[in-house]
Amino acid sequence: LPHLNLKVQHFTADRYVDKFNDDLGLSMQVRNIAVKLIKSAKENGFNTAGKDPKGIAAAAIYLGSKIANENRTQKEISKLAMVTEVTLRMRVKDLMKYAKVP
Repeated sequence: LPHLNLKVQHFTADRYVDKFNDDLGLSMQVRNIAVKLIKSAKENGFNTAGKDPKGIAAAAIYLGSKIANENRTQKEISKLAMVTEVTLRMRVKDLMKYAKVP
């Protein structure tokens, strides 16, 4: 790609949060909770290297939707995010371990 002067755009978990939140028709409250969960987890030692940002975003949206009582299923969120339900559950465990859940 350097020869073509093309740059690959990298999406962060935060950007996926915005997309997934909109696609699921969730409130800004869910989005804000999800972003805070990701930020808190990173600040408390969650190493995101090598982890798919879609999985992290999906987990944050899942937890945010539960906290805000706008429940969505793991199946619904994982399908939208194009990650497995197992990946979603693993990232939920990571966020629960490292983030200060509101």
